[in-house]
Amino acid sequence: MVLPAFRLRAGDCGRGPHGGRSPVWGSPGLGIGPTMGLVQHVESAGGRERVRLLRKLSTYTAGSVLAAACSELALLLCYGVLGLAPAVSAVVAWLCGAVPNYWLNRRWTWRRTGRPDARRELLPYVVIVLGTLALAVVVTRAVDDALSGSGAAARTTVVAAAFLGVYVAMFLLRYLLLDRLFGRLEGATPEEASAGER
Repeated sequence: MVLPAFRLRAGDCGRGPHGGRSPVWGSPGLGIGPTMGLVQHVESAGGRERVRLLRKLSTYTAGSVLAAACSELALLLCYGVLGLAPAVSAVVAWLCGAVPNYWLNRRWTWRRTGRPDARRELLPYVVIVLGTLALAVVVTRAVDDALSGSGAAARTTVVAAAFLGVYVAMFLLRYLLLDRLFGRLEGATPEEASAGER
């Protein structure tokens, strides 16, 4: 038996049996249309993710700058004006920045609303704060001891700069920890969220 010959013309690829476009592929070329659509979808998803990351970093930076300003003012007041010990001044200053930093970044950066869960949200944040606070206390005490023979103004300036340096050094680490914390909470199921609020 001789099979009938078919002539393939340019532009026939992707056409249906009656000359229209194939309902499967929807564009000329064997599967090119769906493939390009998938690539465009992935690229647009990647673009949205980059925009989301830039927004989070910018708002986190702004909130951290405000919190750092609160901490520095509190440190200068406690250590430079009131003459408190460097460890006490560092604790008070760090807490003065940690409280607004939490609420600003929780609401502004990670856009969480409602009452925070004490066990799943507040407790991990307190652990992060205490870990970074310990480093700030150690650094400020070491700098104060090293400058014990210097004048009050110079000692206050260097201690404040060291305290700020710790804050800046922990900037990225705190972001990664908080992003992991709030990201884990965003992925919680409604049952887990309601159980945490009880």
